[in-house]
Amino acid sequence: MKRLRTIGTVLAALMALFALGASSAMAVGPLGFLPNVANPIIASTVSAGELTTLGGLISIKCAGGSVTGKIDSEDVALFDVNFNTCTALGFQSNSLGDAAGTILTGTLDGELCVIKTSPTLEIGLYISGVNVHIEVPSLGALIIVHGSIIGKVTPLNSLKKGKFVVSFVTAGSGDQTDTKCTNLSGTVLNASLLSNRDAAHTVDESSAIKQTGEVEFEKTVEVME
Repeated sequence: MKRLRTIGTVLAALMALFALGASSAMAVGPLGFLPNVANPIIASTVSAGELTTLGGLISIKCAGGSVTGKIDSEDVALFDVNFNTCTALGFQSNSLGDAAGTILTGTLDGELCVIKTSPTLEIGLYISGVNVHIEVPSLGALIIVHGSIIGKVTPLNSLKKGKFVVSFVTAGSGDQTDTKCTNLSGTVLNASLLSNRDAAHTVDESSAIKQTGEVEFEKTVEVME
């Protein structure tokens, strides 16, 4: 099967696995996971979700999925997402060359960032390098989704061996709620997710994902602010 880098519409859930520190300029404490367990294994599920474009011309839906991966270093998590029962434009779809209804992401990585510090601290998961080719065989169509996206990570300061949630929220079709955050070094990260389906794949539309993912660790960890 051909595995491709993609949109983590959840894809993301996993990046919530980093051990990063927030910039002192952001006036928040150390950000990361405690205890510092080497390469903890990640197991995750992804809820039903949908990607839409601003003009409403593209709608990609998946019934759910699963995620596996690990924390590779103090600031990087590596993971794979397998979406199932997927349709595009109302027809069965799949990542290029894969089984019908299946969208595979290949190995993804990302970083934790600060969405805002007031009135309450919000931590995000920034996923960049998105580039997934989704085919709709019955229509002979190929949809390309590319760019970056931010999900919100919760809960903070919660010691558990259970689940952390990464949520991707939309303000409407093709309009993502969180589009900017700041990483450990103080660099502002701007997220922009785009899709196209024209024959030349040159006409991009602003896109957004509405979905949640749950991350579960094999050992007790704590997301700290």
